[in-house]
Amino acid sequence: MSPFQAVFQFLAAAVSVYMLLIIFRVLLSWFQGRINGRGVEILMKITDPYLNKFRSFSWLRFGMLDFSPVVAIAVLGMVSQICTSLAVSGTLDPMLIVVYILNTIWSFISFFINLFIALMIFRLVTVLFFSTWNHQILFQIDSLLYKAVARILGFFTTKTVKFSTGLAISAGILLVIRIGLGFGFSWLFSFLMSL
Repeated sequence: MSPFQAVFQFLAAAVSVYMLLIIFRVLLSWFQGRINGRGVEILMKITDPYLNKFRSFSWLRFGMLDFSPVVAIAVLGMVSQICTSLAVSGTLDPMLIVVYILNTIWSFISFFINLFIALMIFRLVTVLFFSTWNHQILFQIDSLLYKAVARILGFFTTKTVKFSTGLAISAGILLVIRIGLGFGFSWLFSFLMSL
């Protein structure tokens, strides 16, 4: 193994460890105020500067939901893949980097599509079978889904539909888009790797 490969092997390992620290920090944020101490302070000092760069993007926040950690982890995953590739091959293949970047973008897009499909199905089930269930989280989900359903249905009709019907149609449309984009990106990756 050349020194070049050893450096990138070390960098890949360091990025992977940092990614785990970021994940641990995100999990700890769910219990804010309940878990503290010197270790948590050190973890915050190590991870928060990186996470804050992504928190500054307002388009990654939807009400109570903050997706900036997802993007931050995805970027680290891409950097780790590039470092691992450099450690294994010892050379920099620009096409491989393009594929890694596109793969990260596709992972990000598919995550959001999958999340919206899951939320729409969850909300559809609660509307149809648990109509009396009233919880703050449902209001947060609804504020997100009303906008998404309106935009999706807005491409096809200007008519007003029941919320449950809109959820079902929108989830179906997103599922078709998810499958189509999955095949498209898969073909694109194969094509780029064959160049």
